[in-house]
Amino acid sequence: LRRQASFCSAVISLQAQWRGSMERARARMRRVQMMRAVVWFQKRAKDLAWRKQMLNYVEDYLKEIDEPDLLMDEKEITRINAMKLIENHLRSFVRRRRKEKATRDAAEMLTRVMRGFLVRRRLFREANELDKDLCVYFPERVAWGFLLLLNSVHRRLGLELFPEDYTFAVADVIGVRIPEPDEVPTREMSLYSIRNFSRHCVVRFQRSGRFPDHPWDGPLHRLPDGPKRHRVKHFGKDAHEAFAASCARGQHPATASPPP
Repeated sequence: LRRQASFCSAVISLQAQWRGSMERARARMRRVQMMRAVVWFQKRAKDLAWRKQMLNYVEDYLKEIDEPDLLMDEKEITRINAMKLIENHLRSFVRRRRKEKATRDAAEMLTRVMRGFLVRRRLFREANELDKDLCVYFPERVAWGFLLLLNSVHRRLGLELFPEDYTFAVADVIGVRIPEPDEVPTREMSLYSIRNFSRHCVVRFQRSGRFPDHPWDGPLHRLPDGPKRHRVKHFGKDAHEAFAASCARGQHPATASPPP
């Protein structure tokens, strides 16, 4: 009875109601806070989902327009720019080295060609004794062709051309045998061709009055009977008579006036 009486007192009733009111207020506060927290989490989750969806959409769009670099952050962009800079410097270095190598190879090639030209030119002059023999002898039948070649060389060097009716001076050389070009074996080099052609030619200078002690006005010769073999060719009767007539006293038969 005493305990029931204590619960029925005014103080106990006030305290109980106050406690209940406070608990209900705290419960309402917790529900409001919980609702606020739920709303905040939902908002953040929706924002995160929307941001992720937009990032995926932007990434797909940038891939379509070939601009994926716009999705990278500052550190990634800096790293990629550094890699591109290193790659550009490396390519520039390789390109410069290749250019230097090409220039060096071209210089070596030019030096090799120039050295070969100078050596061939020196050998050509020494073998043909161009510094000693300043005249070019050719048969009369090829005078027109030689004039054309001479004018071609003059035109290339910018010199004055010879007229069409130009007449070359008569040389003091008799061509005993001048073979045709197709009768001489061909060579690949011009020097070998000229030297080979000169070995197949038989010429004799006009020595009028040089040997007055000899009745033939020339050096001692022996003329064997029969055809005269020279390499694989034969001297016929006409060549034999021309050679014998060239060993005559006084005026040379080639320049003498014909008999009446």
